[in-house]
Amino acid sequence: MCIHFSETYSKWFFCDDIFFDYIIMSITLSNEINYSTKAELHPNYRLDQLTPQSSAQVVITNAGGNNSLFEINPVAFNLNKSYLCFDYVTAAPIAARVANVFRSVLSPIRQIQFYARNGQMMCDLQNFDVFSRVIFNSDFSIDELANGNPDTPVYRNNTLNSTATIGGANGARPGLVAAPTRANLSYIEQAYVNANLTATTATTTRYRIPFSFFKNTILALNKDLYFGDITYLRIYWNQYTNLGFISDGLDPPVAFAAFAANVNIDNLYMYLAVETNEKINATLAQTIASPVGLNTLIDFVYQENFVPTGATPSFYVKYGPGMGQRLKRIYWCFLNTPAARVDDVYNIENMAGAALTSFYAELDGHRIIQYNIQCGDAVGNQDYMILSERLKGGAIQIKIYINTTGSGANHLMVKNYTNMMII
Repeated sequence: MCIHFSETYSKWFFCDDIFFDYIIMSITLSNEINYSTKAELHPNYRLDQLTPQSSAQVVITNAGGNNSLFEINPVAFNLNKSYLCFDYVTAAPIAARVANVFRSVLSPIRQIQFYARNGQMMCDLQNFDVFSRVIFNSDFSIDELANGNPDTPVYRNNTLNSTATIGGANGARPGLVAAPTRANLSYIEQAYVNANLTATTATTTRYRIPFSFFKNTILALNKDLYFGDITYLRIYWNQYTNLGFISDGLDPPVAFAAFAANVNIDNLYMYLAVETNEKINATLAQTIASPVGLNTLIDFVYQENFVPTGATPSFYVKYGPGMGQRLKRIYWCFLNTPAARVDDVYNIENMAGAALTSFYAELDGHRIIQYNIQCGDAVGNQDYMILSERLKGGAIQIKIYINTTGSGANHLMVKNYTNMMII
């Protein structure tokens, strides 16, 4: 029998009490005496303003479904470095009422598509608002959250506000919450609801969103792309009742009402990061024209909706090679549809197992975990225990999340399959 043990600079072999010592030396020059040169091509980007084909203004109605189409010329560009920008103003509520808009979710967008002129879909995300509600929690780092600002859907906001009046119902609070569950601890928390400082005043929302926020899609792919033809970005807008709600501004709020007027999307532009390095452009054009072409793997998200029935509902999804080469992750969460209250549209909380007491998952008929995962304090918060490693360094930092009347609690499950091959 032979035992092999290896180290960085030496290798030992043990065979029948005879030792052989091989010393492997390598020399690396420090930066101070390393005079070698290496040619590198660095990208340079110019943000070109694109206007949708119809107009830079869209009316969001009660039914929703209006769409905006951006046509992208055949140039080299990087979607990850590009931006989607728009503004909207919710109507001023009646006396002694405050207009609140949802944050930590991109509620105005129902569906987003990116496709080629031949119809080949490279991104087709339905229920994009719900997808963003999950991704902005599960896939955002603590640095991304800390460096966010109110021009994006995700930014930190956990300043303690002791005013329990309409004047205090503003963006300085993580949500409209009941004491003592305000975010007054030394952790970083997201802003879930934003409202105007003054009652009977319209609330203005302005977004300057990097496409890098749209994680797990081609829109977040940090690579120069060149298709040699026109490509399209199409956005379907949500109904205005999903943008937010009206409340009395008390802490906690007592009176609620839905938005009841159309909302105009203004200043709608896409700022496309166009490659200006001519050597890179020439290389991409030559690659596209070659018999091999330009090949790169992209993430593509499929979404499914299920309506559970009975005391112990179940559902299953089939995944096959026609959907892609590898299965990376599965995200799931649950919402009440329709919401019990207008402020619960994106409420995915499961405080103390109130909505979901236990669950388990199977893959090809085999349990992934050999026991039912119990939710809630009384049974050990096993759902949190399983996700705790993934939460490290992420935008969700605490075990018991802020229990807001909006969408403060973040109950979701992520199963990482580490690029499992689909066969």
